[in-house]
Amino acid sequence: MWTAEIKINGEKALIGSKTKKFNVFVSAYPVQFYKKKNSIYVYFAGFVYGENKDKFLKELKKDKKVVNLEISDDFFVCIIKEPIKFERVYSHKIIHIEPLIINEKAIETWAIGSFDKEVITKFIKILEKTHNAELIKIQNKKIKNISIIGIQPNLTERQKQALELAIKHGYYEHPRKTDLTTLAKKMNIYYSAFQRHLRVAEKKLITSSYKMIK
Repeated sequence: MWTAEIKINGEKALIGSKTKKFNVFVSAYPVQFYKKKNSIYVYFAGFVYGENKDKFLKELKKDKKVVNLEISDDFFVCIIKEPIKFERVYSHKIIHIEPLIINEKAIETWAIGSFDKEVITKFIKILEKTHNAELIKIQNKKIKNISIIGIQPNLTERQKQALELAIKHGYYEHPRKTDLTTLAKKMNIYYSAFQRHLRVAEKKLITSSYKMIK
């Protein structure tokens, strides 16, 4: 399958403008879409991470582009109404092999795939024109897995906070950009408590992932 990674500046987009405003990041998946009259309606499901996630979701709900929105903790499902000019962006010939990641700076990362190189090449050109997209890489490779946002264990609020901080500040990068003592101070809890929350979160994630591939 032909795959591509694309980055887009989403400062003016529905979700990106709000991730930047509230300093949160979103992992979302466009579940399906349909055309009605002069608009495209897109089902999105995703998770929002960060201290201001409640404010983000509250403002998202007020937006006129959001037709429906259902929230459960940090998980949301919504229908977004897009102009008909974006019809080509939602192609049935393209699949998202990973969730869309929209970070705190409103940068969107798309990981897409298609069996037809011409299809994916044309799709990238469309995004470059409509969304000023930047192609990071394109390659032909076998897909071993498709990441869906539903593959996530039930974490407590503290476990989520610990994990979010660890990811955000580069704890899992190589070499590591921070340590547990620093992260514990950022969360304003004792080192031992932070370590416990992070280890339990990691265990749940690893166990959940193992069950999916077992």
